[in-house]
Amino acid sequence: MKKILVLIGICSLWLGVSPARAGGDFYTSYTVSYTVNDKGLAWVEEKITLTNLTSRVYADQYQLTLPFKNVQNVSGTDSHGLLKIIAQDNQLTAYFNEQLAGKGKAYTFNLSYVVPIAIKKGEIWEVTLPKLGNPDIIDQYELTLALPESFGQPAYISPLPITSDARSYTFNRSQLLYSPVTATFGNFQSYQFQQKFHLENSGRRPTSQSITLPPDTYYQNVYLYSLTPQPDKIDVDPDGNWLASYKLKPKSAIDVTARGYVHVRSQPVRFTSSPALESFTSFLKTDKFWPTSDPQIQSLAQKLKTPKDIYDYVTTTLTYDPQRLVKSPARRGALSALTDPSHSLCTDFTDLFITIARAAGIPAREVNGFAATSDTQLLPLSLVADELHSWPQYWDEAAHTWVDVDPTWGNTSGGTDYFNKMDFNHIAFVIHGTSSTSPLSAGLYPNSKDSDIQVSLSPHVPLPLTPPEINWDPPWQIFPWSTKSRLHLTNRNSQAIYQFPVTISAPGIAEVSPTSLSISVLLPLSSSTYTLSLKSPIGPNFQTRSLIFNQGQNPITYNIPNHLFLVWHVTLAIFITAIIIALVWLTHQAWYLYLQRQVRKNSLRG
Repeated sequence: MKKILVLIGICSLWLGVSPARAGGDFYTSYTVSYTVNDKGLAWVEEKITLTNLTSRVYADQYQLTLPFKNVQNVSGTDSHGLLKIIAQDNQLTAYFNEQLAGKGKAYTFNLSYVVPIAIKKGEIWEVTLPKLGNPDIIDQYELTLALPESFGQPAYISPLPITSDARSYTFNRSQLLYSPVTATFGNFQSYQFQQKFHLENSGRRPTSQSITLPPDTYYQNVYLYSLTPQPDKIDVDPDGNWLASYKLKPKSAIDVTARGYVHVRSQPVRFTSSPALESFTSFLKTDKFWPTSDPQIQSLAQKLKTPKDIYDYVTTTLTYDPQRLVKSPARRGALSALTDPSHSLCTDFTDLFITIARAAGIPAREVNGFAATSDTQLLPLSLVADELHSWPQYWDEAAHTWVDVDPTWGNTSGGTDYFNKMDFNHIAFVIHGTSSTSPLSAGLYPNSKDSDIQVSLSPHVPLPLTPPEINWDPPWQIFPWSTKSRLHLTNRNSQAIYQFPVTISAPGIAEVSPTSLSISVLLPLSSSTYTLSLKSPIGPNFQTRSLIFNQGQNPITYNIPNHLFLVWHVTLAIFITAIIIALVWLTHQAWYLYLQRQVRKNSLRG
């Protein structure tokens, strides 16, 4: 009878077995459980059953190579008691208490050990478990993952478990054939950022230049607590980008520094009303890097009808080539990516997805930004050296939301699903929808330096939201006809204010217009100005006159000083006085004429 050494190896994120097993000598069954504690350590229990399928061979030991460091508390048992275990680094060898000999003979034993499988990153926990490396020699496999309540709610689990109960998740063999188990737990991830911009006007005339700040998106909330120097204005463009504008004198330069926090979610949350259907025409048009009318693209669009079809095509057709970062990192566009798919960067994956999607009638845009990764080989960045990243998003009409996907990482990560759920690692700096090239992202401006972008994990910092400041610039005087004045709303908060209503009333004033304002967005550290029309009563009014701005529970009242009506009151008094004088004079004249007639009548009688 031939002896077989059963070797079960997990290399990196792989689970394998010795080539000696390839002949089908044993039927193998695994029941594996990972019970994780509050510190991210997992108590692993493996119940392994080997069934001998032949009388020619036998086995008396088992070897396991783990992808984990610091393996602790290793032990093993079978029906006879403890097993002899030899541990060398991350390699375990278990010696059976009885030989597995004889056709049909089954042997069950248990191994247990403690390994770290969960990492706390900022506000979230990340869990990774290995996939099966040699599934043809693993006949049955079931994995259960149990997590503590302190990890919070699951934000992302891939693949989806076949069953879940409270804090326990179960996966089977078929789910682990092609991808590892990756999961994140928590509500959001918190980052702190700093961006620097170097603006220069080398011309002889004043000019206005703008910079892009990280905007709110369906996946992130931005808290901009510092922007120096203060811009002339901050606007929102049709893509939702935040643009801060500066006026530069001739032959001048300024350095702008933006600091803030970003809270990133793995699932989109809609914070504004859905765009009108007609606005989507901008996200379907052809552009420099998105030639939607090209026959090759049109042919693909006829076959690939859904975003998932397009995602799968892009991730399987293109191959990421890190060498291009050194040789020719310039952006190529969708057609060049199709022509030379084996030398692709993140912009190629993004441009091809967007182009096919638009040609298929699916609104799509590009996102440039920062992606947090500790492994640039597995999860590469290639927009600017190893700093920035590019990924697409498409409009989901059923959910009325923009959905981010990352075909680049879907291609390089070895099967991780970046279509159904994003992670907490993507931070948007700029969105390209109406144009494939503008506005520029931080890090892509002229004179940019490597140190201009700094992003790091940050503990959650509570940032209260207060109502905007309301300031009224009164007119010189108020008259009974429409008198214009200005109303300024200033957001001193670090976060944007959305869908903010303000009602306006004016006791003692004949008319005020408008009587309400519906503010769609007021960006952080910015102001908006509105025109307010007032009409005073025609007659004198000595009651208290005021403007009341109601923005919720705390109305703001401006008492209107009497001197704003002085000119009209004086004019009215002069006018009334003139009328009285005219009436007195007319009365006097009439009386005088009457007396003259009476004198003439008396003279005739005499």
